[in-house]
Amino acid sequence: MPRIRNMDFLNNRYISKVVMTGMPDKTAWTVNGFKLAYLIACEMSAHRLFITKTSGITSLNDQEVIEHLKKVPKEYEISRDTFQKITGVTKSNTAREISKSCDDLLTKIITLPDPFEPENPKSFEKIQWFSKAKYRDSTGDINVTVHDDMLPYLVVLVNYTKLDYRFIANMKNLYSIRIYLICKIAQNKFNSNLEIETSIEDIKRRIGLQKKYDNIPRFKDRVLDVVSAEINDKTDLNFSYELKKSGKKFTSIVLRFSQKSDIIGEAIKEPKQLNDCSVIDNTLDDYLVDELNRYGIRKEKARQLIDSYGSDNIDSAIECTRSEIKKGKNIANIPGYLITIIENKVKSITTEMIVDEEAEKNSLEESKNREYESNWKAIEDHCLKLETQINRIYNCLMSGEHLLSQQDIDAQSELKIIIDINPDLLHSPRPINGLYVDGNKGVNMSTINALVCDVKVATPQDRIPHIKKAIQEKRDMVSRIPDGLEKDCLNAEINDFMDLLYNLV
Repeated sequence: MPRIRNMDFLNNRYISKVVMTGMPDKTAWTVNGFKLAYLIACEMSAHRLFITKTSGITSLNDQEVIEHLKKVPKEYEISRDTFQKITGVTKSNTAREISKSCDDLLTKIITLPDPFEPENPKSFEKIQWFSKAKYRDSTGDINVTVHDDMLPYLVVLVNYTKLDYRFIANMKNLYSIRIYLICKIAQNKFNSNLEIETSIEDIKRRIGLQKKYDNIPRFKDRVLDVVSAEINDKTDLNFSYELKKSGKKFTSIVLRFSQKSDIIGEAIKEPKQLNDCSVIDNTLDDYLVDELNRYGIRKEKARQLIDSYGSDNIDSAIECTRSEIKKGKNIANIPGYLITIIENKVKSITTEMIVDEEAEKNSLEESKNREYESNWKAIEDHCLKLETQINRIYNCLMSGEHLLSQQDIDAQSELKIIIDINPDLLHSPRPINGLYVDGNKGVNMSTINALVCDVKVATPQDRIPHIKKAIQEKRDMVSRIPDGLEKDCLNAEINDFMDLLYNLV
């Protein structure tokens, strides 16, 4: 199964897909608000303008685009029955859920790449989705007005992806919907079952979970497992995932998906009507069929080519053929020439998706080295912060005494965590730069391990007098200084010692 090593394909002029997979990251959508927004986008499908590579249009300000947009309605109506069907809300809660969903539509702003400079991260637009929403309970009509600036992004498409809304309507989890859309976009672009490998941070950002679920087991249980179960149960895809480590840390994820053969058959037989919550965009396919037919390929064969090789490759092959003809090239068998170009382009794409194993190995080695140096620097920084305590623990090691100070006990616990996280460094002779113990350099992880394993903590009975003495010393200090921040800090320390004393007694 081919594997894509990043998600750059989401940025390639797929405006309708950017809209749906690029929902605002910094603000949370409700599932029903997301579904209502997508349903409105489906309602607008009849007004879409497809821009091909040979159209000569390079801006949304092109006169042809402007004239087309003048004919596109801005207000769209969704019935209460349709809303209930796609969301599954009960009749008693419908008005409340419609209100919440409309709040979603009116308060969200989306950041989109420039469709004609998708690779330039400095080019973007921030746009409000909708400008007005109203609901009349007596008729059950939801009327939503698209913001003027958002209109071209919903109807002027440089490319598109096929989606059957039935499957989105069935899902209840917003993250399931977003990951499903990502898979369908890749499936339509590369016309294949695929594996997508990307960083965990990237997938979290794309589904709206950046800076959340840093705990990987929790992310797996509460997000990924839920998503996997719902996509497999309620959509046309077989889906699975694999978390991968770099060193000791999970850093990347592989999404695997394939089409369910039985679902394909059902989808072909059933009528695709918006009222049935089923939408498939065939407009661009029809355009490509007509173009291939003009060059002598029968329509039936043209549709087979589109199904086999994908619309992107067909469109590109037509453009290449047209360019060669304009240059004066004498092509005796145009249909055969076109098919050869299509097949070669697919081979080229497949080659590009296969990463050179040696380069990947070197990259992985470099990544491991960088991670090692980063981990070692963190160890050094942490040990330097604990230098005073490490020296006291070292003195106990040399004298055979037990640890009495809570500060030293806490420091020993922190050192144990460092050892547990980095067991492979225990036998490394590498010294911890800048750390001096008993006036000597050369402290390494083996020495730190001895401080953890060979120095014991005193019994509660032995520690109690020590703690009482520390409390009295701090009280004496408090009595000698004026009111202020320092005094407050000392009182807080006294309270901590009192709590510790209470627990030991």
